[in-house]
Amino acid sequence: MGSRVGVYVGVMYEEYQLYGAQEQISGRPKALSGNPSSIANRVSYFFNFLGPSIALDTMCSSSLTAIHLACQSLRQGECEVAIAGGVNVSIHPNKYLLLGQGNFVSSKGRCESFGQGGDGYVPGEGVGAVLLKPVAKAIADGDHIYGIIKGTAVNHGGKTNGYSVPNPAAQADVIRRSWQAAKVDPRSVSYIEAHGTGTTLGDPIEIAGLARVFEESTQEKQFCSIGSAKSNIGHCESAAGIAGLTKVLLQLEYGQLVPSLHSGKLNENIDFANTPFKVQQELAEWKRPTVGVNGQKREFPRIAGISSFGAGGVNAHIVVEEFSPDSKKKAEKHTISPSWDGPVVIVLSAWNEERLKKQAERLLAALEAGKYSDADLVRIAYTLQVGREAMNERLALLAGSCEELEAKLQLFVDGYEGIAELCRGQVKANKDALAAIMSDEDMTVTIEAWIRKGKYGKLMDLWTKGLKVDWSTFYGNIRPSRISLPTYPFAKERFWIGEHGRKADRTGYETRPDESRTTEQKITAVPPQVRPLLPETPAAATVTANPVHVALRPLNEDTFHLGKITDEIVSSASTASAPKLETIVVPAVSIEALQAEMKASLAEVLYMHEDEVDIDETFVDLGMDSITGLEWIKALNKRYGTSITVTKVYDYPTIQDFAGYLQSMMRSSPMRKKP
Repeated sequence: MGSRVGVYVGVMYEEYQLYGAQEQISGRPKALSGNPSSIANRVSYFFNFLGPSIALDTMCSSSLTAIHLACQSLRQGECEVAIAGGVNVSIHPNKYLLLGQGNFVSSKGRCESFGQGGDGYVPGEGVGAVLLKPVAKAIADGDHIYGIIKGTAVNHGGKTNGYSVPNPAAQADVIRRSWQAAKVDPRSVSYIEAHGTGTTLGDPIEIAGLARVFEESTQEKQFCSIGSAKSNIGHCESAAGIAGLTKVLLQLEYGQLVPSLHSGKLNENIDFANTPFKVQQELAEWKRPTVGVNGQKREFPRIAGISSFGAGGVNAHIVVEEFSPDSKKKAEKHTISPSWDGPVVIVLSAWNEERLKKQAERLLAALEAGKYSDADLVRIAYTLQVGREAMNERLALLAGSCEELEAKLQLFVDGYEGIAELCRGQVKANKDALAAIMSDEDMTVTIEAWIRKGKYGKLMDLWTKGLKVDWSTFYGNIRPSRISLPTYPFAKERFWIGEHGRKADRTGYETRPDESRTTEQKITAVPPQVRPLLPETPAAATVTANPVHVALRPLNEDTFHLGKITDEIVSSASTASAPKLETIVVPAVSIEALQAEMKASLAEVLYMHEDEVDIDETFVDLGMDSITGLEWIKALNKRYGTSITVTKVYDYPTIQDFAGYLQSMMRSSPMRKKP
């Protein structure tokens, strides 16, 4: 059973389908799906999340609205954890034509948020998400907390002078309600991440709405810094809100305010001197504000407001507060004692050896940059142990200090072998050997003894070969808190329709399309003609040629000595004196050969590289669904003359299992040819 995790995603445009329409106009029937719901739904499907799964479009306020709905879902108990954010890509010229016709695009090629002469924005691409939990749960789980969302609100601007004309009163209202929900005094707010598209009239309207709310509580001037990430990275549209939130969280993390660019000369339609705001024009310390409350000075935590306003009138605002020093002290009660003694077990894993090296390089670079101290070492170890998926290629090492960890990673990256207290291994290559070891009923007790006595060498060696380790047993009831570490170095692969066709046909392509191929070749991606494992029957035979949609990999004919058998079959068929139903004797095929061809054909159906398909991994985990499963089974039946139903993939859920079943069916169901 999965977890009640919600997924909320802001998205707009969905223009990828236009490429399919272009192909249809050119006489090539190619349909492309472009359902935004799948952005959220596929995440829920892949991870088996059972909470709400929603993709929404409120234009430029989409991602902040998604975060608002996720917070509501958490408060109402619809989910225990939520992932919320947004994505924005510019993938078709139609988008720029549309923005140009509407006079939305900057004539200068940049966003001049609050700057003089701004006349539009430049679209930015981006994707971002945050993991949301109730504060108490995050502290109890020892999570790295970047900030606390204190309040959120969403509304619409109603009827204005034009569909895309903002309503300052509605903007003020959504900000006011957000702060009321957060129980925050505007005077304690020290930073505003504004929508700030950089237009002559849009920016003044936004400042007017903000000032209206602030001035309800205080008449002080220019105490709150304001800026916009759009001046740095462009307007990420449906991902603008998550971009702003990410900026605020990073500013909280480093205790600094970054400059808003292109604002050297401020918009002359805004009298900043008579507002609570000052445009942040240089890098500066983010100081906690000291405010007089009931005649006494009080220091407040760093608090920020974040705005996103959609062109269709949907306004969103959230209030974020730093995870204060007092809160951190409370959280430390749940963390491990500083008296942790001895080396720690550092584990890294990746899909393949190349990615593992990149993983090590990333951690090494962070250590070399001085991001971590020896006091962080146990948190680094714990985060890598319980906060990362254990993949096929693995590395484990012992380190008593960051310096030692850095030295061993450097040796590994440089290609040295035989490094002291460092183990390497692959799960797939050692599956049978590990199963034999773990079949010993005394092995579990032995492993527990190794952990208790600190004998980590053998444990690391077995882990790199696939042993499942309950890392929590290392720490007892008091566990370390997690720490922010470098993320996985995903391979940069292109998946544009028409550029490679199926994954199996993209050998030799890197980051650019091969311009030597014609458009039709790029779109159709017809697999090369291959020589089948089994001999083809004459034209009248019931077993037809290879299916159009699936190419089965050829194997060397001489390996199975099929040439002579094929000649005999054809000769027998051509010299028959009278038409009759003949049985063709199917040559015996080794289980290894069947597995190899099934692996190649399944990779083709699932748009995967052949080396990504593990014969011991279940079809469901590989990504097979009812449609791809039916396509694959039909191809197998045509190739081997069987009548297997698609439901057999559930009875024999791996290639290894299915190959055995297929071999038995081939023996019991010889191929026949008609007169």
